[in-house]
Amino acid sequence: RLLEMRFVGKAVLVGLILLSLFAQAYSGIFLMNEHGVPLWNSPAQVILFVLTGLAGGAAVHVAVIPLLNALSTQRWMAPGRHYRWGMLGAVALAGIVWYAWLWWIARFGDIANQRAAALLFGPYFSTIVWHTLVIGLAAPFVVLVFGGKRIAADVLASIGVLWGAYALRYLILIAGQALNRSGAGYLDFTPNVEVIWYTAFETLIAVSVAVLLASILPINSNAPVGAAKEV
Repeated sequence: RLLEMRFVGKAVLVGLILLSLFAQAYSGIFLMNEHGVPLWNSPAQVILFVLTGLAGGAAVHVAVIPLLNALSTQRWMAPGRHYRWGMLGAVALAGIVWYAWLWWIARFGDIANQRAAALLFGPYFSTIVWHTLVIGLAAPFVVLVFGGKRIAADVLASIGVLWGAYALRYLILIAGQALNRSGAGYLDFTPNVEVIWYTAFETLIAVSVAVLLASILPINSNAPVGAAKEV
């Protein structure tokens, strides 16, 4: 009953929003305070982590939550249009901030930042373009435009956005670690098989638990899986 009170409910909602934004920004704040890595010491990190977090959250609303709902109620409830285009908008804004920030440090940054920009615009550039712009933005946009409200289009676009958002965060991390403090060259990106394995395993476990709970706790087992319905 306390939460049903007008002002209390709004205060709780505002508090939850602020806490969620802080949770997304925390990684960027942590990187800003990491000593000895000029690439990370920028407020742009906070903006990028918040935007990619919003994109990932919207992607979960577009595909994961409807999937769990379908397993529980046998009905696919398509997300609202604002979730579909919200995740693309967040990724697009993150891309704009990312490239504007790189352009700035390449021209007006100190020597360490210019070396980082040269690395990202040079040897790492093709990796950035493919994983953030192509897979994370262009492909989901094309899928949503030409796929309409099909379930497969929502799922594929969400996977692309999640991939691009995670890739952008990961590239920020490895780019900061790639430069030698002595100034002698850079470290080439080599995927760590163990990290990939453990990350995939943890993701599989988390999704499996959610799917299991949704499948064994049906709300309406007689409701057929129908066409997507706009909410």
